[in-house]
Amino acid sequence: MVDPTIKNEEEAQRLVDGTKITKIPGIKKFYKKVEYREKDGNFSILLDGRELKTPLKNPLMIPNKTLAEYVVKEWQEQKEFIEPTSMHIMQYLSTSIDKIDDKKDEILQTILTYAETDLLVYRAEIPALNKIEMENWQPILDWAEQEHGIKFYVTDGLMFIEQPKESFTKLETYTKSLSTLELTAFIFAVQLAGSVMLGFALMHRYITIETYIKCVTLSERYQEEKWGEDEDLTLKVNSFEEEAKMLDLFIENL
Repeated sequence: MVDPTIKNEEEAQRLVDGTKITKIPGIKKFYKKVEYREKDGNFSILLDGRELKTPLKNPLMIPNKTLAEYVVKEWQEQKEFIEPTSMHIMQYLSTSIDKIDDKKDEILQTILTYAETDLLVYRAEIPALNKIEMENWQPILDWAEQEHGIKFYVTDGLMFIEQPKESFTKLETYTKSLSTLELTAFIFAVQLAGSVMLGFALMHRYITIETYIKCVTLSERYQEEKWGEDEDLTLKVNSFEEEAKMLDLFIENL
C-alpha cells in the first residue's frame, strides 16, 4: 500500500534530498536511472541525475568504486516499491556517516555489553548440542587468547560468568583503533551474531563468512536435524545468511 503522506512523484522525489526513507513504508519507485559519479576522491550516487543523501541529509560519500557499484545495484533492483531494508550496503554506509562518529563512546559500551554475555561463552546443557558448540566455538576463543591475549571463560547454561577485565581492556583498545567504516562493520557484525568474538574474528578474517553463519545458527541447525524443518525457522536463518553475506562483502571492500 502506498503511504498516504506521499501525494505525488514530486513529493517522493524529495527522498533523494535526504528524507528518512527507512521510516516511510510503501514508497513507490520514482526514478529510472541510477549511476555513480566520482567526486573529490570518493563516489556519490545519482538518481535521475540528482545526488543521493543519507537519511540525515548528509552527502552520501562512498570511499571506493566497488561499494558504489553495489549501492547502484541495490537501487536498480528495487521493484515497484522501494524496500530500504533490502539495501544493506546503503544502510551500512548511511549509518557510518550519520551515526557513528558522534556515538563512538556509546558504541564501545554496546560492544562491551555484548562481550559480557557473548554467544560463544554460554554453552547448551544438552550434551549433543554442547559438543557441537565446543567443536565450532572453542577454536575461535583459543585463537583470540593465543593471538590477541583476549581470554574468555565458558560455562554450561545461562548463569552469568564474569570475564577477565584485561580482555575488556584489549577489546576497548581494538575498538578505539578502528576507522569510522570499520567500526560500523564491527558493530553490525557483533549485533547480528550476538557475539563480540565472532565479530572480532570476522573483522580479522580469521573466520570466513560461512563459519560465522554456521557458528550463529548451530542451535537452529540442531533443532532442524532433530525435529525436522520448521518454515519460520528456515526463513529466519535464510534472512540472517543474506544479511551476513552482504556484511562480509562490505568488510571485504573497506
